[in-house]
Order: sequence, then C-alpha cells, then structure tokens
Amino acid sequence: MELAEAGGVGDHVHLDDPPAADREEDRRGQPSSRSHHDSHAFDAAVESFEPVFLNNMVLVLDSYFCHRSRTIEGKDGNPLNEVRVPCNSMLDNKGRVRQEKAIALKPEKSVLKLKVGDLIALREADFSLLSTAFFDELVGKFA
Repeated sequence: MELAEAGGVGDHVHLDDPPAADREEDRRGQPSSRSHHDSHAFDAAVESFEPVFLNNMVLVLDSYFCHRSRTIEGKDGNPLNEVRVPCNSMLDNKGRVRQEKAIALKPEKSVLKLKVGDLIALREADFSLLSTAFFDELVGKFA
C-alpha cells in the first residue's frame, strides 16, 4: 500500500483508494447515518442562527450607506430611519429597540412594527421587507 501526502498536516491518502466520487457512489444505497436527534439538533441550530445572521446583515446594510445625509434622509420614520434605529439599538441597547429622540419612528407605520423595548431578532421575511423598503427609499431620496 502506497501513501501520498495530502493537503492537511499529517493527512495521508492511500493511492489504491477509489476516487471520492466512487466512494460516494458506494454509500448511496445505504441508509443515512444521521439520526432523528441529529437532524432535529441541526434544524434547531439553523433556526437559532437566522436572527443572528440577519441582524448582522442589517448592520452591514447600514454601514454600506453610513455617509448618507441625515438632512436628505429625514427623521420621519421612513425605512432609512428604520434601519438606523435597530442598528443603534443593537449596538447600544443590548439588542432591544430604544427610543431615538431625533427620529419619529411609529411602530404602526413602520415596516417591522417594532416597539420600544422589543428584542430585535429578524427573520428572513423581515429582512426581505426591510431591505426592499430601504433600497426603494434610498433610490427615491438619493438617486
């Protein structure tokens, strides 16, 4: 049996092993080795990751356009403000919506309907609505 160095430290490949594609073919007929518990744990991990990821995507969205003029942006609770408020809240208020004195954000008229004190935990649909409204407002005011 011959050995060849592989990409990782201390890894070796047996030269007489079949290619990876052939090994995968051999396993296709076998039942999955993942248990129901593993599958449930994986789904729970993905579920808990979504708000963390999407909250961070709102921070990224805001930071890409951080030099927008506040005079043009306005303070009327528009979607540009609605991105700014959760960002400031995530950074300065432990992830809970805080009242911004300079912005008149009314939950009933906002995209996300978040109220002061609400925990910010965006889901895919939330981020999709907010980012679409943000870009529409951005184009309308700055294009």
